[in-house]
Amino acid sequence: MKPEITAGMAEQEVLDLQDGWRGTDEAKSPLGQWLGLKELENHRKDFDGGDEPSLVWALFMCLKHGLAAPEWVEGHIVEGIHDLLMYRKRSWDEVLPRLLPKGGNLNARRKELELRVPVYCDVESLKSMGRAIGPDLFEAVGEKYGFGKTRTEELYYEGKKLFPLPPSR
Repeated sequence: MKPEITAGMAEQEVLDLQDGWRGTDEAKSPLGQWLGLKELENHRKDFDGGDEPSLVWALFMCLKHGLAAPEWVEGHIVEGIHDLLMYRKRSWDEVLPRLLPKGGNLNARRKELELRVPVYCDVESLKSMGRAIGPDLFEAVGEKYGFGKTRTEELYYEGKKLFPLPPSR
């Protein structure tokens, strides 16, 4: 019987389980599930703060990592499906939030998503060389990618959420 992975597990405990894991889907490995649970925590905070697309991201994380959906995800999805089946809603568009606002630029948003990690890594690299986190640092990194300092800072913190382990690991 495989052990249940929880977000509260100690990092070393997860790494020990990972060492004994034999499988092909890394996302469903002990470490993959643990990282998925950490990301689910971030999506919950974002959703509670009004970021509705976080619900779709959370559902994706559950499916990708083979995790049971937390109550807050399950409740919204089950209620939405029920509303569809009972003809209270016409389509999935009324159940799931829009990921890209009307008039939003698909290519620009894809570029931002793809660059969250490189932006995060560049900021961390400069930080490790003694540069202080601040507007000048974000402006310097942003120039490389064609973003202003404010958007670069936002992308840095989006990227940072993806790394629950300290950058030194």
